[in-house]
Amino acid sequence: MENSEKLPYQKEESWKMFDGIAQSYDLLNTILSMGIVQYWRKILVSYVPSKDKITILDCATGTGEVMASIMKKHATHIESMVGIDLSKEMMSQGKKSKWYKQYSNVAFKHASALDIPFDAKNFDVVSMAFGIRNVGDYQYCLKEIFRVIKPGGRALIMEFSLPSFFLLRWLYLGYF
Repeated sequence: MENSEKLPYQKEESWKMFDGIAQSYDLLNTILSMGIVQYWRKILVSYVPSKDKITILDCATGTGEVMASIMKKHATHIESMVGIDLSKEMMSQGKKSKWYKQYSNVAFKHASALDIPFDAKNFDVVSMAFGIRNVGDYQYCLKEIFRVIKPGGRALIMEFSLPSFFLLRWLYLGYF
């Protein structure tokens, strides 16, 4: 039995679930992670190069929280940044946010990380936070990500994993 068969939804249609929780997603994410998601996002952002005229793609962007964090630290270096997602409602929430309204060089685009609608070698950085687990074919997704990264660019992928230490694993599984 494949993993997608065990899930209460098909990975290819996970956007429907996110459309349903879009209004409360950011708050839920903060509460369920006990706030640690902001710390993890800060670490991810630390890997964004501080060079001028950088172009960034954020896959499975949701409400754009990764983009907001990147802009908070690197706004003066960003030429353009676009977030793609299949959940129109999540992106709609992001477009309502204060941070988004501040920047004309940031955009949301309805698209899949399995079919990135940009030319090859187009971005200095491609990020994806907590999204790779929801794509139907993560290997193909990674090929798409690497297709659109410029030579010398960076792929920044942040995802949960199961702790290997038995006590931490037990606590983790008990909590979630």
